[in-house]
Amino acid sequence: MITITMVFMGIFLLMHTALSATTSAHRAKYDIDYGDGGNLAMLKAIRAQGNFIEYVPILLIAMGASEYVGAPSWFIWTCGWILVVARISHAAHMLGYAGLPARLLGAGLTFLLMTVLGVYLIGRGTGLIA
Repeated sequence: MITITMVFMGIFLLMHTALSATTSAHRAKYDIDYGDGGNLAMLKAIRAQGNFIEYVPILLIAMGASEYVGAPSWFIWTCGWILVVARISHAAHMLGYAGLPARLLGAGLTFLLMTVLGVYLIGRGTGLIA
């Protein structure tokens, strides 16, 4: 069972709900049914949600696969919390709550996590990592 990954799936479902609600609230506030209507705040809300959905699912799958094949629990917990920090940092910048360093931190941590999990899974799949 992938119980640690399940905890993070729950956390990320709640985060996605918040991002979706923010996008919907912007649509109502600015009376925009489709697209961004040329409104920068709307575009940023759409991209915060979109960027989240572009990266989180594949990383959760990678975490779940790693946990399933026996990765140490500390490794999965660490990956999960790094992803939480990364996604909060990125969204905080996109929604105007933090400066560019937060976005760079979020993107950097996300890319680092993709690399680490990718290498781990290749290593486990090929037997190079026990």
